[in-house]
Amino acid sequence: MDSAPKRIKKKLSCCEITLIVLGSLSAVMGIVMVSGGYQAMFDAIMKSQMAVAEGSASYDMWRVPPMPLYLQVYFFNISNPDEFVKGAKPILQEVGPFCYREYHEKKEIVFHPNNTVTFFQQRWWIWDAEMSGNHTVDDIIDNVMNETGPYHPILPILPIPPGIKDYDRFGWFYGRNLSLSYDGQFNMMTGEDTLDNLGAIDWWNKTRETQFFDYPCNVVEGSAGEMWPPNLQKDFVQFYSSDLCMTMKLHYKEEIEDSHGISGYRYWGSNLTFANGSVVAGNECYCVKGTCAPTGLLSGESCRMGSPSYISFPHFLNADPYLLDTVEGLDPQEDKHAFVMDMIPELGTPMWVAARMQINMLVRPYPGNALGRGKIELVVVFSLF
Repeated sequence: MDSAPKRIKKKLSCCEITLIVLGSLSAVMGIVMVSGGYQAMFDAIMKSQMAVAEGSASYDMWRVPPMPLYLQVYFFNISNPDEFVKGAKPILQEVGPFCYREYHEKKEIVFHPNNTVTFFQQRWWIWDAEMSGNHTVDDIIDNVMNETGPYHPILPILPIPPGIKDYDRFGWFYGRNLSLSYDGQFNMMTGEDTLDNLGAIDWWNKTRETQFFDYPCNVVEGSAGEMWPPNLQKDFVQFYSSDLCMTMKLHYKEEIEDSHGISGYRYWGSNLTFANGSVVAGNECYCVKGTCAPTGLLSGESCRMGSPSYISFPHFLNADPYLLDTVEGLDPQEDKHAFVMDMIPELGTPMWVAARMQINMLVRPYPGNALGRGKIELVVVFSLF
């Protein structure tokens, strides 16, 4: 008798084959995940959702930002106008805020095969009486924000600079409300090839170098202004501002945590953002027609049709202390006046932004006027918070 055990052949069922295959795949996937496959899968999901493309999670938020935006305007009243005209230091009284709800929408969107997208950005503002505390400065607001209404100059002594004589009034926001073309045409990288390019500006108004400043201050670079590549570093973020005609750089300040417990990096407008060549070597290229502004000021002459305007942070925060000596009534405070952008570094997404700026006008004497007895004064006009 044969006592050797018999081998029983068994045909595997479809279900058993499936289980074996799935088990093998699971083992393989486990090995792949350990060796970096998880990161690859995560990156693929991130890319599909963060890249700006029709149907992605970020597209609609990029096209029409869902978060509420507000523009708060503070004006500075010269409380000693008679003395100022005679040469006294202007005494400024801050008045405001005057609040608007701000809206953005991308228009005429065209995607290109090289992973870029061309668009215009339309912006408009609606008066918010409740947030303004029912303050009214209708004459000034009409001049600054709208295209209609009588002309009430903020500073009647301002001469009209060459280049803007074809206009019936002068205002920083004149002609802007609901304009499709005011901000210019942008071409931005979508991040579909690599998220390292996400949101980066390719060109503005069909140029990568403008005529507003000397090279390299005229180079169009940085983000287009709303999104950045993921995995930000503790150095700086930058974006191209068509308002300022320059790439604005915000430097890393500190780690922060919001009220919901979300951690992030804070970047801000430091003393380097509007630094002149005496503070940052090479920034002489921001000088206009051979004239260099004190550090902390950016000349708007070439950007704003020859207007004698200068940009700073509110109350001359992080600027040359000399500027505070030219006026009375300003008190720079970091928590109130700093330009701040809080970012989620892993996503390159802003958590909170306070884009605080101040517009100043250079007032010069002219024949027939005794202003300043030959002095030149930099007068604060208004701040944007």
